[in-house]
Amino acid sequence: MTPDEIVAAYQAGGTVAAIAKRSRRSTAWVRRILDDRGMQRRGRWGTPLDHDQVIAEYLAGASAAEIAREHGRSATWIAAILRQHDVRRRTRWDDLQPVDVEDVARDYLSGDSLQVVARRYHRSMTWVRTTLARMEIPRRPRGGTYKDVSDELIVQLRDVACLSWEEIGSQVEMTPDSVAIRYASAPGRLPHERYNFAGGRTDVTIWLRNDAANHRDEIIAAYLTGQSSEALARVWGISARTILRWVAKALPAGMN
Repeated sequence: MTPDEIVAAYQAGGTVAAIAKRSRRSTAWVRRILDDRGMQRRGRWGTPLDHDQVIAEYLAGASAAEIAREHGRSATWIAAILRQHDVRRRTRWDDLQPVDVEDVARDYLSGDSLQVVARRYHRSMTWVRTTLARMEIPRRPRGGTYKDVSDELIVQLRDVACLSWEEIGSQVEMTPDSVAIRYASAPGRLPHERYNFAGGRTDVTIWLRNDAANHRDEIIAAYLTGQSSEALARVWGISARTILRWVAKALPAGMN
């Protein structure tokens, strides 16, 4: 904007902040232009706000902070105008997809925990509890329907047997989501050897090694039929040296 356009915009009621934003200059630069032209600048709140315009901008999607910057006011001032006119303020929950409470009840009654249901529908556990209470659905006792399934078993099936969440769920009659949550929340050290001492942060290298160990005979047979240790190492995520060590132990003395 040229200096003449800045003066004209200010005389038309524009604020220094709004003009600076449109001209992509600083507010200090705009003030200097006005002072150089001998303009008598208005006080900070010299221009009354058009409440209808503020409400229209907010309902169109602008935030209170954005409207405040545009009109040279504080966000608190804009919020007070919206309250004065009984305009409902948006919340972070407004962008969430609606949830069918019947689905929530069905998932809980099928055995999913409050935490699993809350994660699935992107709600809080308090929201799930309140929803179940309104539907007069009794809560399960602490520990739920899976209190007979130990953390040790879940961790062992994952870390040692290297089963997927779905495979573990089918064995212990739990949903894959519930299995993953129980695994992540299990104590760091259990009676058997465990590699993910920080809960869900599993050591992928160790997990792959265990998975390969469960298929050791298959890997040795593949090596003996001509596949290289390097190729097998890439497939199974372990080192070629480990494969050669397995082969050496499997062969009779003198054949390696």
